[in-house]
Amino acid sequence: MVVPTEKSTIVSAIQKHHGEMVENGEPWTEWRQTPYRFTRKRADEFFVGVLFDQQQSADRAWDAGVHLVRNHFQGEDADDFWVIVSQTSIAKIKSIMSTGFGRADAQGTNNLDWTGPYHRYHNNMSKYLKRNAEIILDQHNGDVRNIWRRVSSKDVDLIYERFLEFVGIGPALAKMAQFILVRDFGIAGGVDSKRFMRVKPDVHVRRVAERLGLVSKGTPCVVTRELDALGLESQADVDLVLFRVGQRYCHRTPNCKVCPLTDTCARSGVS
Repeated sequence: MVVPTEKSTIVSAIQKHHGEMVENGEPWTEWRQTPYRFTRKRADEFFVGVLFDQQQSADRAWDAGVHLVRNHFQGEDADDFWVIVSQTSIAKIKSIMSTGFGRADAQGTNNLDWTGPYHRYHNNMSKYLKRNAEIILDQHNGDVRNIWRRVSSKDVDLIYERFLEFVGIGPALAKMAQFILVRDFGIAGGVDSKRFMRVKPDVHVRRVAERLGLVSKGTPCVVTRELDALGLESQADVDLVLFRVGQRYCHRTPNCKVCPLTDTCARSGVS
C-alpha cells in the first residue's frame, strides 16, 4: 500500500529521524532476536510493573513491581504467588500497598530509591491486583508466562489482546507490555515480529500524530485506525519516533524550534 501523497512528506521525515536515532544508538532502536527465558518470579515482577506503570514515573512503577513480588505473598514455592494474592483479604492487600517501600529512617533513608506507597492510587491498585490474580489463575494456569508463551510472529497481537483482558490495563499499557516483551525480550520472534507490530496509542503518540496532521483526531481508536490505513512499512519505527518527539519536544506547550519534525508539522491544535 502506498502512503497518500499529502502525508508522504511527514512519513519520510519520521523515517529519516528514526534512521538518525539508530545511528546514534538510542534506546529501543535495537530488537532482540533470541527470547529471554523468564523465570516465574521475573514474569510476575514484569506483570506487576506493567500494572503499576500508570500515573507515576516508570522507574518507580517497575521498582515497585519488583519490591512487591520479592517481599510479599510468599509461599514455599514461587508458583504460590498468585494463589496467595487471590486468597488474601482486600484489607490486607491495601495495607501492603499503602506501606509500599516503607518509611525512611532517622537518616532519611530506607536503603531504597523510594519511600511510601507502591502507587498513588494504592486502594484501586489493590483491587486490580486481587482481581488479576484470579484471572491469571483461571485463564493462564497461574503462570503469567502463558500470556506470551508459544505466540508466533504472525499472532503477535495475541499478547496485546491478552493483556487487555486484565483489570486496570487499557490499550496503551497493553501495547507497552507487548512492545517491551517483543522488542526487548525477543518474545514471539523478537525482531521477526517487528513488521506485525502496530503503534501503541499513548498520550505522546496521539498528541504528535494529530499535531503533525498524520491523523484527523488524537484519540486511541482514530490514531490506530488511520495509521493502519496508511500501510506504513514499519509502524514500530513510527511509534518510537512519535513517542520520543512527544516526550522530548511536543509537550502541551511544544518546543517547536528544536523539534526534528518541525519543518513538516501542520501544528494542528497548537495556538
